Amino acid sequence: NLAFQSYVNDVRTGRIPSNAAVTIDPSGKVSVQGVQGVMEINGIISKSIFEANKWRHDFYVEESYVINWMYPYLSPHGLIMKINKEPLPKLTDEMVKNDMDFWAWYFNRLMKDRKFQRDVVARKTFSKLRCAIAGLYVYRRMMNEAEIAFRQAVDLYPSSPEANFRLADMYLQTGRFADALQLMETNLANDPNNDRITGFINQIKDMAQMNNRVSQLQAQLSKGSGTLDMVFELASIYQRTGREQPFQDLAMQVLNNSNIPPQAYLKVADLASNPPRWPLVAEAYQRYLQREKNDPRAWLELACAQAQMGQHDRAIQTLRQAVACGGEPLKDAIRKDTRIDPLRGMEGFQKLVQPTQQPFAPLPGLFGP
Repeated sequence: NLAFQSYVNDVRTGRIPSNAAVTIDPSGKVSVQGVQGVMEINGIISKSIFEANKWRHDFYVEESYVINWMYPYLSPHGLIMKINKEPLPKLTDEMVKNDMDFWAWYFNRLMKDRKFQRDVVARKTFSKLRCAIAGLYVYRRMMNEAEIAFRQAVDLYPSSPEANFRLADMYLQTGRFADALQLMETNLANDPNNDRITGFINQIKDMAQMNNRVSQLQAQLSKGSGTLDMVFELASIYQRTGREQPFQDLAMQVLNNSNIPPQAYLKVADLASNPPRWPLVAEAYQRYLQREKNDPRAWLELACAQAQMGQHDRAIQTLRQAVACGGEPLKDAIRKDTRIDPLRGMEGFQKLVQPTQQPFAPLPGLFGP
């Protein structure tokens, strides 16, 4: 229950993205659906067990689904991985050499074994083991080692969805679109009825086109001949292709430019809202409100961002500004906006959203003699 509540609280506050459906019924009962959400909870439980017992004995893991907190602690250990007592600054040369030597020997031994070639379950199992260690190399940004390990995982079981998709994803991260496309086309030949592969191939082609467009936009903007529309097109592509840091950097360049229309800041806020990056959303609305102080909707949006970041007192102050600009209609909007639910139990919020009482004006002569 503690792990469950911890996960739900982290999702509510935006500390972690919701990888599963989190629903709250009228009675307040919370439920989590989806494998990834369940694994997030398992991750919280496993970390509690690890922290309470790591001084007693060593821990090892055979990965089924990725549990992100483990990555800084992991090192290759034969077929599986060791969870070290403290985070490792890096994988040492000796760790990497031992892993590569062991798997080169074991891979060759397996591939020469006729029984292994006929045993689909064994091929899936060993492919999964190697794929997990390849994922560790990706986390450490050791792409050469990751590619070797992923390739071994694919060769051990060529139809493995995980090995093929994760290797293709690594290629996409490093801009190797042609390699990703070739890999998935080979995978499709091995599994021709898998619609996910076809969809991913189309996605790779789209990403390759977007990458070409990024190069064009960057070249034009670097010459100073671009437009604001081009800036937002580039920001949108960064967002769609998962290039978070370039997106953040470009968004801040826009926000730091006072020579553009204030509506450009609203565009940044809109892009930053999906998925929510509340600090950037808040920054965008703050910049906008420095120039457009009488926009009640912008004050409300800023308050929502502050509420989601846990800045409850500041959000109440911002809502007061919204009501001062927007009056009773804004109060009604505040009452209905679920994004500010974290504020509803606060006395200041309840006073703020109370309907304004109209003074009673008696009809002439009603109380006369």
